[in-house]
Amino acid sequence: MTLAELSLGCYMYTRLSSNGYFATLDLTKIEDCKKLLTSLFDEWGCLQFVPGYRDQAAEELKDWFQQFGSTLPATDILSMTTADLDNVEKAYNWLVGRLASKRKINDKEVDVEFGPVGTAKILFALRPDTLMLWDKDIIAELKLDGTSGSYRQMLLKAKGWLIDLKSECEKNGLN
Repeated sequence: MTLAELSLGCYMYTRLSSNGYFATLDLTKIEDCKKLLTSLFDEWGCLQFVPGYRDQAAEELKDWFQQFGSTLPATDILSMTTADLDNVEKAYNWLVGRLASKRKINDKEVDVEFGPVGTAKILFALRPDTLMLWDKDIIAELKLDGTSGSYRQMLLKAKGWLIDLKSECEKNGLN
């Protein structure tokens, strides 16, 4: 990928993404938690956040945010410290296994968790300049396992890529 292609991709992404909407949400309020879960279901395809269980999932999300929201890094990914990464791992671990909904499989109702993809998308929605989303394809491509430790590994890889990109841009006289 050339720097010009990357620049165009970044420009298009910022114009098409809905991150500005998430910045206005207050996850200490159940209604805003429901709005986030609705967006994740309707727009981002997170099928674990089905409408019939949104109240329960919103309570889980609110509890999580009250405990970890203030510990999430408020910086960009290049400035993240080891302590920031430790806090992200703790927040990820708490949310990933929480109940998002139930599903019928072979006439049996089973619990559906927030899971690695849903958790990462929530983290990204709240801190788009620092925390990345991922999906099953990204997890597989990077040979990760969906745990908080592998999420941390991905963030560190991304930080390294950005450091390399920054250096490349500086060599070419670009900010």
